[in-house]
Amino acid sequence: MIIEERFKIASELHDSLAQTLASLKIQARVLDESIHQGDDSQMWNELEKLEDSIHKANAEIRELIKQFRTGPKATKNFITELENLIDSFKKENSSIKIFLQIEDKKVNLSDDQSRNTLKIIQEAITNVVKHSQAKIVRLFVSKEKDNTVNVLVEDDGIGIAKSCFIGHEEEVSGEHFGISVMKDRANQMNARLDIESEPGEGVRIKLNIPLN
Repeated sequence: MIIEERFKIASELHDSLAQTLASLKIQARVLDESIHQGDDSQMWNELEKLEDSIHKANAEIRELIKQFRTGPKATKNFITELENLIDSFKKENSSIKIFLQIEDKKVNLSDDQSRNTLKIIQEAITNVVKHSQAKIVRLFVSKEKDNTVNVLVEDDGIGIAKSCFIGHEEEVSGEHFGISVMKDRANQMNARLDIESEPGEGVRIKLNIPLN
């Protein structure tokens, strides 16, 4: 029980604050480049992004403290939350084009399904931003005839080694902890998570969620 709670806390920290801090690191690097290039317009733009991310980190800390005390808050409409998440990524990462395609906006996920699915998508795109060197990310959401919801996230980046996502998560530290968290969240929904990749061929993450 204690181990499960420790993993849950680590997962929540990883999925929220750790990702925002990683974004801050990237933004700080871009700001540094802008300063050295003497690009005042870009510099002020990056400063505004840094300020927004700092406010976001502060809000996430407060929300995490609240969740640990009272439990997670109920999610709004899944599609609305997803569109807000993608808009946030686009605002913070202008160097990567993110395309979202939703075939059916009447996707009714439970609060737990919605929360876990959004966290999986967030982790998938964060990994693209941090590690993949991709230029394009495509996200597809569809409702199938067998009463399941399919989510596909794919990028055109450098890909990852199979050892990172086939049964060896416990042997991989740091940046690949998120893959283990993604699989755990999928298991909580009785969903199927498949990760496909070859070096130089990008990554495809497929999530199949049974509707309640």
